[in-house]
Amino acid sequence: MSDRHDYKIIPYGNNWFDETFTPGERTYKYKHVWERVRIKLRFRLVLNKLIFAAVNKNEDPVLKKETDLKTTLNYIEMKTMNASDIPWHIINPENKCLGVWNTFIGFTMIYSAIIMPFFMSFYNSDSLTPIDITDYIFTVLYFIDFCIQCNTAYYDISGTLIISHCKILFTYSKSWMLIDIIAFLPFDSINLFQSSKDTKINPLFKLARLPRLYKLFKISKVLKCLKLSNRYGIMMKIQDILTIRHSIMRLITTLLTIIICVHIAACMWYFVARLEDFNQDTWVFRGGYLDSDIETLYISGLYWAFTTFATIGYGDIYAVTNSEMVFAMIWMIFSTHSFGFTISSLLGFLQGIDTRDKVLLNKLAIIDEFSNEAGLPKAMRLKLRSALRHSSSISGFSFAEKYNILAELPKALRYEVASAMHHGATKEINFFNDKDTVIISAIIPYLFPVFININQFVYSYMDYPNELYFIIKGRVDYLHPIDSLIIYTIKKKDYFGDIELLLKIPRKYEAVTKQHTELLALSKELLRNIKKDYETIWLEMKGVAIERERLLQQNYLDVKDLENNKKLGIRSRNRFQTKMKLKRDWEMLMRNGKSLKEIEICPIDIEDKIEEFQELIVNLKVNIRKASCARLPYQETRQDLIL
Repeated sequence: MSDRHDYKIIPYGNNWFDETFTPGERTYKYKHVWERVRIKLRFRLVLNKLIFAAVNKNEDPVLKKETDLKTTLNYIEMKTMNASDIPWHIINPENKCLGVWNTFIGFTMIYSAIIMPFFMSFYNSDSLTPIDITDYIFTVLYFIDFCIQCNTAYYDISGTLIISHCKILFTYSKSWMLIDIIAFLPFDSINLFQSSKDTKINPLFKLARLPRLYKLFKISKVLKCLKLSNRYGIMMKIQDILTIRHSIMRLITTLLTIIICVHIAACMWYFVARLEDFNQDTWVFRGGYLDSDIETLYISGLYWAFTTFATIGYGDIYAVTNSEMVFAMIWMIFSTHSFGFTISSLLGFLQGIDTRDKVLLNKLAIIDEFSNEAGLPKAMRLKLRSALRHSSSISGFSFAEKYNILAELPKALRYEVASAMHHGATKEINFFNDKDTVIISAIIPYLFPVFININQFVYSYMDYPNELYFIIKGRVDYLHPIDSLIIYTIKKKDYFGDIELLLKIPRKYEAVTKQHTELLALSKELLRNIKKDYETIWLEMKGVAIERERLLQQNYLDVKDLENNKKLGIRSRNRFQTKMKLKRDWEMLMRNGKSLKEIEICPIDIEDKIEEFQELIVNLKVNIRKASCARLPYQETRQDLIL
């Protein structure tokens, strides 16, 4: 392939119009020059924007970024279909009346699966009974339910509300439409076979002639009710009302399905014998049950159904006639499949019901092995086990799992979840009292609990700061590392550990628990995300940290003077007054924390900006070096020349 290419360009002048341009060696030279110029211009543009953001006092780019974020979230929410946008003939799936209707239909399904097979098998009456009237009412109700389902909108995989009637019908036809149609069809009105006075008619024709056999088709609708993944099914409603764990609800659903199926099989086992007119080969005649009451017949049917279902072999009740053997084979096939599925479900339930306990036991075993290998004393081992048990009892998900779960929730629901987490920590911690819902949703779910026993160090002098702590229960003392004087006692609803973490210095004080203390820890990584996404909050926290440092230093000097004066016998202001003054200053600091970022944050903030500039310059140098090393084939067009 040739290295020389011909290009048609249209110059600004008319002298070179429609002439051919051939790139040469000088053209490739200018190409690299323009590449370097473009990189330098981009670097200058980014640098100017960052400098403008650091020195401009009239506009806050952080607030603008947060406003843009809220606007984007509101735009995403506006894409959700409003109730007024749904056509009048389409039903909103979130409609409360629809949920009540689905629950009512679910109970009628359970009734159809339990009552109708029993009365169809054990009672034979040509007159209209209350059960028949109820059956006709259910037929009408199932037809109404079918019409409702054909006009109910649904959510697709991406969460978009589908209101197109054609798409609704197409999706419905691939799921439960056939079962719903079978449930309301009036089979007793379709006389496929004329009545005959001949009693020696073929049993299969007898099966088709029985007017109430069609009721069994309604039972197929119960599958829709028992499907646990059905969002609007009765089982999901029961789980929501009773707040049952999913694993336990799955076990209940499996057991309920088995009971209903065994009940239907027991009824049908007697029904098959009745189809044979209870001749001498049927199980009823052979077992001597002709004169038995309904209770005995039903229990005998249950005995045979459970014997077949459990695949343990037959005893005194077994199939002899053709009808009985056909039905027995059908029930065997169903039992073999269902029994294996049931065993696997029960094993999965038993293995998953105590997943957290197994994980905790594995962790405790690892701690024991580690303690033996490291030669830790028994007291230290007990502390490790106690802390691990407490942490596992109140937290079971990793940061990634929490993020994936919460990312799927809408903003309003995410805030409700965050407000309810950690036993309502948003109401117990003063820091979150005046914060926006977006801030609470971005911080609270990712805090992790920490439990520390009484008189234990939360951190020591010169430790590397990687967390700050919110106090949920207990008290923590600030100790000066030189003479171990108690500078200040931090109580419930407050937080500590922010001074060193925000000022990027080692721990200046020691924090010791005064009681058994429950904390919520905010990691350094989460604080970095707060600085990136919500810099106004980060600036406020840094301003509070600077003022706290000043107050602690002043209080340490006051406490030290009191101790020295006490040793010398000099009367001065008592220590209680000093503590009360610090407490008032501390509370005032928390109330006026927002204004501090405008007073004392500028010098440190400029240092942070310089660090960001240095990191940016290093990254740009790397990109420039990569761009200068790259030698890619270049085809020149007029658009490239203009850029």
